[in-house]
Amino acid sequence: MIIRLRDLEGWVDLRLGETTDLDAAAMANIEQQAIDLFLSSNPLTIDGQPIVPSAAKVEQLSVGVNGLKVLENPLNTNRDTALLGIVLSYPRDKLPNEVSLKWDLFNEETETIPVQISDPAGAVPGQVTRDVPDISWKNYILNWSDPKTQPVRVAAVRSIPVPVWSLGLVIFAIFLGAFAWRNRSGQWQGWAVGALSICLAATALRTATVEMTFPTDTLANTEAAVEITEKIVSNLATARLETQGAQMSEVLSAFVTAEAVNDIGAEIRRGLSVTLPSGAAAQIESTEGLIVESVEPKTDGGSQLLARWNASVSGGHWGHLHRRTVAYRALLEVRQYEGAWFLTGLTILEARLNRQFTSEGGNS
Repeated sequence: MIIRLRDLEGWVDLRLGETTDLDAAAMANIEQQAIDLFLSSNPLTIDGQPIVPSAAKVEQLSVGVNGLKVLENPLNTNRDTALLGIVLSYPRDKLPNEVSLKWDLFNEETETIPVQISDPAGAVPGQVTRDVPDISWKNYILNWSDPKTQPVRVAAVRSIPVPVWSLGLVIFAIFLGAFAWRNRSGQWQGWAVGALSICLAATALRTATVEMTFPTDTLANTEAAVEITEKIVSNLATARLETQGAQMSEVLSAFVTAEAVNDIGAEIRRGLSVTLPSGAAAQIESTEGLIVESVEPKTDGGSQLLARWNASVSGGHWGHLHRRTVAYRALLEVRQYEGAWFLTGLTILEARLNRQFTSEGGNS
């Protein structure tokens, strides 16, 4: 919700007197009063059940050419022009069938409140009024599946070049040599010369090789390392969607060892989190350009991969959809267990935000 400070004063007695310029301490008090007000106002139901927010926060906003932007810790705030953004969170495990909200904060100046409802299919504008204060969303999305992490099953093989022709000729030469040794009477010299000639031919054909592959639990194969890293990076993007610790641990268990779940969950929140200018936490839409720079064996039998990739991220906040590209570079430690590859360690070395971004939609 976006409100003016003077709108808040119409609902709550902030006891500001004649003060026009507000310092950080005064604004902190005002923001807390705004949270208290909205936690007890505008009742919301999900699938017919009343729901209270699990979290709430207030941010100061400014309006610019790219829309609304969060102001980070301003020292002073003008009472007459201040804008506040209030975010209430109601985490759910899956898309509900219906969400309804009854807006009950009106004043003499404001009879109509513009509203925008956004879901995976897009955004729809609307409004609430004193006479019609209810607004609802119904789930008409037919082809929706919740993103899920998947086990990383990639066959890693080790290739050995085998000079098949040379090997065959050497075996044949050994046979002729043995035959000549056992039949030394007569023309054994000719058999021996033949065996020697075949050995020389085998030497000349040693470059004619065939690649023989064998399963391995170490990543010497570059193609396998890239495929494993791509699947793990995709899983990391899905895990980042979880906002609750217990749910993140559950989705991580599909591709992270039990011993590393807590550490890797913390590193995901630290290294993969991207905050857009609007203050929204961005979601990773897609990844591309993945390159595995190096693969190093570990003493415990696993491998350490140094990789980099680009991620397209987006976040909708305050009526805008922002998109950017983030360049990541990371160390990933992996190990194979029962035919699947598991992440045992993760260090995000770099998360470089592209300065260029796109902004879609209008203010609400």
